[in-house]
Amino acid sequence: MSGRRQRQTLLIDADDTLWETNLRFERTLAAFYELLTPLGYSQEQVFREVDRTERARIPRGGYGEGKFLVTLEEVYRQLAGVRAEESCLEQIRALSRHLHEAPLRVLDGVRETLAYLAPRHRLLMFTKGDAEEQARKVAASGLGDYFALREIVPEKNAAAYRALVARDRLSPAEVWMVGDSPRSDINPALAVSGSVPQDPGSSEYRYGWWWWWTWYEHQNMRDERAEAFTPLLWDGVYEYTYVTRATTPGTFVVPPAKAEEMYSPEVFGRSASDWLIVE
Repeated sequence: MSGRRQRQTLLIDADDTLWETNLRFERTLAAFYELLTPLGYSQEQVFREVDRTERARIPRGGYGEGKFLVTLEEVYRQLAGVRAEESCLEQIRALSRHLHEAPLRVLDGVRETLAYLAPRHRLLMFTKGDAEEQARKVAASGLGDYFALREIVPEKNAAAYRALVARDRLSPAEVWMVGDSPRSDINPALAVSGSVPQDPGSSEYRYGWWWWWTWYEHQNMRDERAEAFTPLLWDGVYEYTYVTRATTPGTFVVPPAKAEEMYSPEVFGRSASDWLIVE
């Protein structure tokens, strides 16, 4: 009996799996808010409007750095109204150029991991976005040669996964999806495989929670607060931890933690506030 493992097919996401992407957009968004400060809107109002506009635009225009510029310009014009200035629009375009020109950073350990996996399994890059933009990232990363196939699609949904499986004659039993997003990577792959997420409180739950890392999809660490986001959350108690650095002695009020539905903010809950003493 051979101890050799069977060769598998690994579908590997690119953005924020192989190289850093979201943090670059977050920095651009923070700089965008600074430009809008004279308009008097809170950071929460600006970010919520960007998110709403982006979600409405993506089905029409897709993903990408250039498309993100369209969102930022649209949000600025909406919020500024008659106060919109061409000089501010030029600064927003400069932010987009900086986002486009910023050097790509391959995440730690990725190159070593791919070098280990490539001789043992068939690696397929499966990513979404603007085809030209994503191809440029692949070239800049120097990771392309590890993959037998590089597939760039406008949207990663169940239909896109089914098309890839059918076209390459892949066996679902021998295909694994590697990615950071439940919405784009895990859930569509599960839908194609026929395995769906289960409520961990269900009596039918047997084999572990489908969300194998954290209960949130991504988080924002800001100077004045920490935010965690998830598209799906079952009933229950969830823990979120973070580390802060004390720089000024004194007694401070710790504001309450708040949980809310992003598009139904009237559905929310708050914890109690507290005191923090730094000596």
